[in-house]
Amino acid sequence: MNNDLQLSTDEIVILVVSSHVQLRNHYSKILTSLNATVITVSDGFEALALMRNTKVMAILSDFRIPGMNGLELFLRIKELLCNIPFVICCDRISVRARDEALKIGVLKVLTKPSNKAMICETLVEAIEERHRQILQFFC
Repeated sequence: MNNDLQLSTDEIVILVVSSHVQLRNHYSKILTSLNATVITVSDGFEALALMRNTKVMAILSDFRIPGMNGLELFLRIKELLCNIPFVICCDRISVRARDEALKIGVLKVLTKPSNKAMICETLVEAIEERHRQILQFFC
């Protein structure tokens, strides 16, 4: 992977959802290195409220968050909007749960701890997927 990987536009907004302030800050620091605007929230309800008024290109969420888990958040956002690329991070998840998440549309499930390169590659992939979705919509 190229360590100088950056997104080409400053209009990219990535939402990070984690109840752990240290993780939110860690993810934010990594993702701002991609030239993205990063918005962080601590739970699924905050994420849902924000999604109603903010144009987000991708979401990185912990699996375990207050009020609902990351998969439930994905499904609720999917009900509200078109498919926003969604990445779940977790320290442990069963193979069955991971496969189910991917089957219903989660872009990727990352296992913690995830290194910077993996997080960057995955979120660049998510943004590229969102760009493809937008182009298909208008073509």
